Amino acid sequence: MEGDILRELNDLEVRHVPLLTVHGDVPVVPSNAGGIETVFQSSLTEAYLGEPWICLVDGDRVRINELWHYRLATSTVGYSLKSLRGTEELLYATHDALVAMRDALEKASRIHRDLSVGNIILVKEPDRTVRKGYLIDWEASDRIDDAGESLHRGRAGTWMFMSIRMLNSDQANGKHTFLDDMEALLYVVLYCALYYLPHDLSPRNLASFTAAFFDEYRRRTGGVLHGGEAKYANAFARSFTKNVHFQDAAFDEWLQTVMDFHCQRLGSVTRLENWWTLDKLDAYWTQFLETHDLARNNRQRHRLPTDDDDDSLSSSSSLSPTKDALGSPPSS
Repeated sequence: MEGDILRELNDLEVRHVPLLTVHGDVPVVPSNAGGIETVFQSSLTEAYLGEPWICLVDGDRVRINELWHYRLATSTVGYSLKSLRGTEELLYATHDALVAMRDALEKASRIHRDLSVGNIILVKEPDRTVRKGYLIDWEASDRIDDAGESLHRGRAGTWMFMSIRMLNSDQANGKHTFLDDMEALLYVVLYCALYYLPHDLSPRNLASFTAAFFDEYRRRTGGVLHGGEAKYANAFARSFTKNVHFQDAAFDEWLQTVMDFHCQRLGSVTRLENWWTLDKLDAYWTQFLETHDLARNNRQRHRLPTDDDDDSLSSSSSLSPTKDALGSPPSS
């Protein structure tokens, strides 16, 4: 249960994770509680699966397990990352999330496996002028083995922010690693910057960019979903991010550098050592925050086009590379 995970992280003094207050299954409160054994709230759907009026799925009856109602409360309360005020808050809060990830890895041998915009909150605390980032929703997290892989197989997390490797259909039953979480955090920052920082993309091109980069999927043989082609193309050729220019030069510098840490673009001089490591990313990010003056209140909410707009979503976009330009995703 997530509450057990949070309690362990709190006991180990993992930074920037919520403080657990209470958790547990929700009881049914009887009219006369005296001497009555506690009964917990649970779902009833599975009790009706044998009824003749139940809908079939592809001709077969569905299988649904009984679920118990579980609640968790923390003393840490914050705002959505989407409420960010500007570049400074975005890069400080997401670095806080990286610190939480690092602490959980080093102190509890645990990786989050669901880095997303919805799983980082902004909390105002007296020791800092910008709101602090807290990494929440640890129920999908998992321990790792000696090889650094999650103990349980299979995709976990939010499709939009999954790593290229985990979106590859061959990895649908693969094991998550910390590097997958690092890559997902990069996509969280990029997503927030595209929607909430000033840049030069038109609404139509922004819609095309985000639809291809974050939402695209294909169904392969056997019904397995496959994605990540746009992320793969961008990693090696910057096929998407080369078309967007952020007004804040410091953020542009951070984004280009971290993308180079993740994957050098084609044509770059071959680098002998691997730069996509926790130590190198954390060291660069920490130094960057210490040495750069970041815009504090440059939030700009970007509106996507509607069906009534002249440059609607049905228009083609130069941002979306062709299938041939994408190539094939890596197998590992």
